[in-house]
Amino acid sequence: MAEFDDDQGRYRAALERRVRAGDRVLHFGCGWDRTGIVPVLAGRGAEVVGLEVDPSAADRYPAPVFVTDGGRLPFGDGSFDLVASEYVFEHLERPAEVFAELSRVLRPGGALVVLTPNRWSYKSVVAALTPHAVHRLAARTLRPDAREAADVYPTFYRANTERALRHLGAAAGLALVDLVFLNNGPTWFRKTPGLFAAGVVYHRLLRRPALRRLRCGLLATFEKRPHWSDADGGERAAARGPLVLRCTACAHAPMTASETGARCPRCRHGFRTRGPVTDTRAGGA
Repeated sequence: MAEFDDDQGRYRAALERRVRAGDRVLHFGCGWDRTGIVPVLAGRGAEVVGLEVDPSAADRYPAPVFVTDGGRLPFGDGSFDLVASEYVFEHLERPAEVFAELSRVLRPGGALVVLTPNRWSYKSVVAALTPHAVHRLAARTLRPDAREAADVYPTFYRANTERALRHLGAAAGLALVDLVFLNNGPTWFRKTPGLFAAGVVYHRLLRRPALRRLRCGLLATFEKRPHWSDADGGERAAARGPLVLRCTACAHAPMTASETGARCPRCRHGFRTRGPVTDTRAGGA
């Protein structure tokens, strides 16, 4: 609805302000790019790499993508200039580990841009109080963009408040430099006129600054410091070589690449590559 915030539009704009031609971007929890972030970033001249835990979603991703079972990321230190993530942080069971790994793979001066639900919005409160089966039913029956059960994942809301984001970022060496509370309207209730009308009234109340912390979405931007100066632009570009792969079993880098994937020279753990998809899981190689 035009009178409320366009959360996806605000997220894309935040990414466009950060990305530069030649940047390497990690799309964290990319799914199959339902929201069309890859064309936005690639259109700015960036190299996009996806990371996903669901192999079936990764198979549909329109760029190179790595499948992981979580924990260590399969990339060397300082591999990326920007990390983008939309509606993933609510699903993090161990967010401190994720923040530490995202900070590790970011270059100095790199940014992390996150779009995620606000823990204190009514949608998140209801979701936190109901079982996962209810989430699946609601996604299939209430959402205007109905989703199948396979596209609905468990939620924990452990990185979904200003306090949590600021603390998690600081502990990982990432400074929270911008946080916007987004009022995106009663998007789930378009199929139910009575609920939708009530939702419109409530969301209009949320326009008041005093109630901003009850809005539905959070758009957070973090920076890894120290920054690259403008004078370092050439050095930054020159320092960007091929993507270095790091073993998810023993953390050794670099791995030895081949036509079919990569193998760790230390522990012999392997990654298997099939087309644009690289499977880093223990059973994937």
